[in-house]
Amino acid sequence: MLLAEDEALVRAVATAALEEAGFSVLAAVDAARRAVFLEHIADVRAVLLDLAMPKTDGLKVLREIRRLRPEVR
Repeated sequence: MLLAEDEALVRAVATAALEEAGFSVLAAVDAARRAVFLEHIADVRAVLLDLAMPKTDGLKVLREIRRLRPEVR
């Protein structure tokens, strides 16, 4: 799972909760989201995406993910 969240505390808590639930989490911030996704594109099955990011529009990132891997939840 790719987790994209700009707030460190929220990212840490969400990562811990998702890992405890059995997910393998790739955590990313801002522009790093795209690079992390592309680096692990074959492994990512789901994305938890913060839509209100200071440097990047989350909807734009979601559209790009859907274009590259439409089956990703």
